[in-house]
Amino acid sequence: MVMLKTVNILTPYYSSTIWGGHFLAAQKCWGLDNPGVLLGESWEVSRLENHSAKTLDGRELTDITNGSQIPYLVKFIDTAKHLSIQVHPGDQYAMAHENSSGKSEMWTVLNAKDGAGIYLGFKDGVTKDQFFRTASSEGEVDSLLNFYPVVAGDSFFVPAGAVHAIGAGITLLEVQQSSGITYRVWDWNRLGVDGRPRKLHLDKAMDVLNFDPGANSKDYFNYRSDVLNAAQLVATHSQFEVSTLVLIAEEKIKLPPSLAGRHSSIVLLDGAVKLESSDQSFVLNPYQSALLAREQKEEVTILSEAASSRLMIIR
Repeated sequence: MVMLKTVNILTPYYSSTIWGGHFLAAQKCWGLDNPGVLLGESWEVSRLENHSAKTLDGRELTDITNGSQIPYLVKFIDTAKHLSIQVHPGDQYAMAHENSSGKSEMWTVLNAKDGAGIYLGFKDGVTKDQFFRTASSEGEVDSLLNFYPVVAGDSFFVPAGAVHAIGAGITLLEVQQSSGITYRVWDWNRLGVDGRPRKLHLDKAMDVLNFDPGANSKDYFNYRSDVLNAAQLVATHSQFEVSTLVLIAEEKIKLPPSLAGRHSSIVLLDGAVKLESSDQSFVLNPYQSALLAREQKEEVTILSEAASSRLMIIR
């Protein structure tokens, strides 16, 4: 396997979706030749087959890393419409039925229109039978879920088994296990790009949905507010750790090599930073990401070149 350099600026995998918007596309200068195409996701740090991010010289992370080095996936999500109501399986079920890891994830809201929010967890008293009957009859499944209005800086941890949907009018950063397994429960009775309803996966979803009342409260999802305005640990999981870093003009820090045996990632949210190793120097711009190789044992210096720079560090 080819050795990575210490600092690796990445080109994401772009995903056009029926619910995508225009904000992320504008940040990425994507789709300028076809402005009618909606960009829903940019997979910033991904080594999933056929959905891999690339280094600047065109190498796919799928080809030059292994799963233990990048057991997580980082993406931006931009919604003009609601995502489907869905659930992800845990590791045991996913391995048995999909030959894949499960999928827990965390969200940090970057922008939200007035009134925008997320659907997360069942309302008190919702039973498995009630939910199945509603979903089977193509009823309004959203009426059975908690809805939380959100603003920039809100953060949630969404474990496997949690029913959820990101609402319209939101841009967020998602860090998840490196898995593409999603069981779609309800899709707002809308049609896909081919003019037909998108496929649902209700039987498998019912196998993994968590109806425990204690696993459907806002506190259970580790809700936190204002995570973007100060350096802090935002979320932890066996496969990733997510922290916020805020630097003022000319402030610098030295980021030590990863202690978790994994590659680290840096995602710039706003401002501008210079990343420097002993023989490399790159400027990272908003909505751009870099991978720091764990094989390299040297520190990486992060220098703010703007009045304020906000980053997410994933390790």
